[in-house]
Amino acid sequence: MKKITLIALIGFLVAGVEVNAQTTYQNLSREKIVNTEQLPIRDVRKTAVWFNMGWNGLTGFGANLSYYPVPKIAIDVGIGLSAVGVKTSARGRYLFKVKNFTPFVGLGFMYGFGTPYEFEQKDAFNNDAPFKMKVEESPFIQLAVGFEYMAKKGFYTLFNRGMP
Repeated sequence: MKKITLIALIGFLVAGVEVNAQTTYQNLSREKIVNTEQLPIRDVRKTAVWFNMGWNGLTGFGANLSYYPVPKIAIDVGIGLSAVGVKTSARGRYLFKVKNFTPFVGLGFMYGFGTPYEFEQKDAFNNDAPFKMKVEESPFIQLAVGFEYMAKKGFYTLFNRGMP
């Protein structure tokens, strides 16, 4: 009788250790899923809002939104004011690294809606002869190269050179 009790007690202890070990394993796996410190920054922060200012910029002077479907791909859209009137844009970018700081290349489409006004100018090369000028609707394709930095706390900056 003592042998059966001893075997049953050992069996219960072994079964209890297995249940505890399984519970501990499940808790560890949950911590790995929740831990965002090891994920690329663009997996944690999927969007960025930024303001653009530049002659050949995505929007001229305006607001932009970047979306990261995966850490190495960005989709930018924006609207702003430029020399061709109100300008809207969309661009795709490939980021070379998943680190906070990364270079990129991009290809985009911009569309300027033109201005409703005519401007009177003087031709400096033709005895100051007056002429009128009106900016019409203007589509552009842009190739861009540059780099961006996205901090874990939310700071975001982007520098690029666009070539129409």
